[in-house]
Amino acid sequence: MPVATGQRLDAQPGSEEISLPRHPTRSRSPSPPVAQDSLFKEVRDLILAARQRAAQAVNAELALLYWEVGRRLKGEVLKGQRADYGHRVLGSLAERLAQELGRGWSEPQLWHCIRIAEIFPDEEILYALRRELSWTHLRILMYLDDPLKRDFYLEMCRLEHWSSRQLQERIQSMLFERTALSRQPEATIRRDLQALQEEGHYPPDLAFRDGHSTPWSSSRTTI
Repeated sequence: MPVATGQRLDAQPGSEEISLPRHPTRSRSPSPPVAQDSLFKEVRDLILAARQRAAQAVNAELALLYWEVGRRLKGEVLKGQRADYGHRVLGSLAERLAQELGRGWSEPQLWHCIRIAEIFPDEEILYALRRELSWTHLRILMYLDDPLKRDFYLEMCRLEHWSSRQLQERIQSMLFERTALSRQPEATIRRDLQALQEEGHYPPDLAFRDGHSTPWSSSRTTI
């Protein structure tokens, strides 16, 4: 006897059970390659942007931490003391810090902290710089002994968005010495650097002495 539609094989004669209709399985069609590429790029850019913001935040906090440590050591430990006393204190402190926190807090690192507190004693200036320059930038700049030269590279680095490697290369190539600005009186240099900081305009004295165009006239990343 043929089985009626919807009737179970083991059903008793005369009794039928209605079954739910069966829908065919729908296969998902893959997204077009162009749409997939667009989605990938959008998600990737979100991730990379977040990573960059996180790295900048970490760098800013590190710079502030090193400055605060340096100010504490300079003001409370080394003030008025002899150099040999300072080395003994920092050596002992670094040893204890390294045991608990790792090798990142070596004696040379503590001296770096003191140096940045000496070069940038104004807390407000440090707060502004740490948002634009990394600790690596600041560590390179703070060991330039000439304040005018240091301010020149600081402002150029800030405005031109140099990497720490580019900054080091420009210092080694004596970029400051090759500008007409370096031949001006100190008061003129300070005035031009102040204008550069406040207005972001490059004064004519930033041209090279040999008459060549400035490195930032056509590209911000090449010399």
